[in-house]
Amino acid sequence: MSDFLQSGAMSLFLFHISIFPTVIFTGLVLFVMLYWLTVLLGVFELDSGDMEFGDGDMLAGLLMKFGLNDVPILIILTFFSLIGWIVSFVLMNVLAFVSQDLLANVVLRTTLGAVVLLATVAIALWLTSLFVRPIRRVAKSNPTTTASRLLGKVATVRTMTVDKDYGEAVLEDGGAGLILKVRAFDTTFSQGDKVRLMAYLSEQNAYHVVADS
Repeated sequence: MSDFLQSGAMSLFLFHISIFPTVIFTGLVLFVMLYWLTVLLGVFELDSGDMEFGDGDMLAGLLMKFGLNDVPILIILTFFSLIGWIVSFVLMNVLAFVSQDLLANVVLRTTLGAVVLLATVAIALWLTSLFVRPIRRVAKSNPTTTASRLLGKVATVRTMTVDKDYGEAVLEDGGAGLILKVRAFDTTFSQGDKVRLMAYLSEQNAYHVVADS
């Protein structure tokens, strides 16, 4: 191992993961590794909710097209970054083997790198959708199976505000706590307010809440 670290092979490996477009996925991999490390160390809690987007959001449409909706965004990003890093690394190495001038010619490397980036994104999205398919099925079924036992319980607002369009609350369950999407139709709530879960809104994957009196 030490011989590998001291050899040119390590330098070549570092070079390949730091060139365009592989460097983009290298950065993403480092980000998700740091995130999961902080989760393991207890610095952050794993958010089981999925990211919210507007109805006309381009990213939301892309996620739905590849079947990536209803899955926590950090799980999607983890699979996407790892798969993208491997695919990009392999493709760029294949091109470097075929064209000996690739590594030395910056213009050629950038041009082919742009093509590799587009191909890598498409492949990574497709493979990610396959890997997260079981997670998506669980994520979609979980709210409906747990809604009945959560109704009537009191949660604490965690976002700056809760209204008819946006809001989250934490329900203490004896563990890390459940992070739930909540909606308020007759009033608004602020961070720290206590709210009671009154009904499950299946279309929004959220709970209708009222003030806890």
